[in-house]
Amino acid sequence: MMQTNRFLRRRRFTLRLLGAAAAASTGMLLLPGAQAQAKWPDKTVRIVAAGPAGGSADIIARLLADQLSKQVGQPVIVDPRAGAGGVLAVNELLQAPHDGLTLVVAVNSLVSEIPNIVKLRIDMARSLSPLAELARSGLVLVASPTFPAADVPALVAHAKAHPGTLDYASYSTGTLSHVLGLQLNKAAGIDLNHVGYKGSTAALADLIGGHVLLMFDGLPTSLPLIQANRIRPLAVTTPRRIAQLPQVPTFREIGYPR
Repeated sequence: MMQTNRFLRRRRFTLRLLGAAAAASTGMLLLPGAQAQAKWPDKTVRIVAAGPAGGSADIIARLLADQLSKQVGQPVIVDPRAGAGGVLAVNELLQAPHDGLTLVVAVNSLVSEIPNIVKLRIDMARSLSPLAELARSGLVLVASPTFPAADVPALVAHAKAHPGTLDYASYSTGTLSHVLGLQLNKAAGIDLNHVGYKGSTAALADLIGGHVLLMFDGLPTSLPLIQANRIRPLAVTTPRRIAQLPQVPTFREIGYPR
């Protein structure tokens, strides 16, 4: 398995998408038979995407799978597993044979935010070994087309005028999408209600339909809908404006530094 780690660290996959990381079970490094492997991989590699089909992790995993398959000469399949902010994907990884042929692509909330909010039976720091950072970016606050506010100050004013009545979605409880809504509540003195989903796909569908009004989401899933005028961007969490959305201000610009 040490060969597997060295191989993956030598490869640089530069994907300009939402921040994510590929991770493998630490247990793989400890299996006696793993180091005897003459060549990695010697058969199909499976990448478990920590999210639903069409979500950010799935999009990144498919780009990675395409490039990895070309370089190693073996099939690489993507297996999306939605639920619990990526924990179900990690469970799938830990239950798979420890032969280096199963990997996980997950957004960073899996190891940073979720363990601080949701009680887990898995110690992420001990159970996972990060292999590569695939991309880095921020999130965008998007609104339903039915929402009357066109920017964050108007959102805050509307929320204060209608306390406790506005719902915001996240792509899973405990993720950055959830936490950023809590931070906005605290910073602006408002009380948006959180509604957790199993991935961006379902959350965005309800956002478009007006069942929820706001959401912090990643660019891979939200940008096509923004460009099609099906949802409206209000602000981005990055230090500087995003090239694909030059007209959308950062939270720092409008007085909410992170």
